[in-house]
Amino acid sequence: MLYTLVYYRLVSVDKSGKFTYSKVVEVVLNKQGILSLYPNPAKNVLNVSIANSTKEIAVVQVIDLLGKVVKQQTVQLIAGNNNVSIAIENLAKGSYFIKVNGQSTLQKQFIKL
Repeated sequence: MLYTLVYYRLVSVDKSGKFTYSKVVEVVLNKQGILSLYPNPAKNVLNVSIANSTKEIAVVQVIDLLGKVVKQQTVQLIAGNNNVSIAIENLAKGSYFIKVNGQSTLQKQFIKL
């Protein structure tokens, strides 16, 4: 599996100029697949393009900003490029996330017009 290891630390500065640092957090960025959405913003149909390195079954979810899954479908992915169309005409206008759960998890935000 390909991955990138990234370390983050936050610094906060109060009104007097005093610095406070958070603990260091390790984040693994998985390069198992690449997710693209188009068009974005979208009105009726959102096209989801998944470049995947393995054949697998994955679950594609549309999630609102409150974290509620508002649409879900299971897809068979091949090693290579995969295209999935999702009908979104019945969703309310606003921001949503597409989440692809397979051997890895991919997520991107989109806007429904």
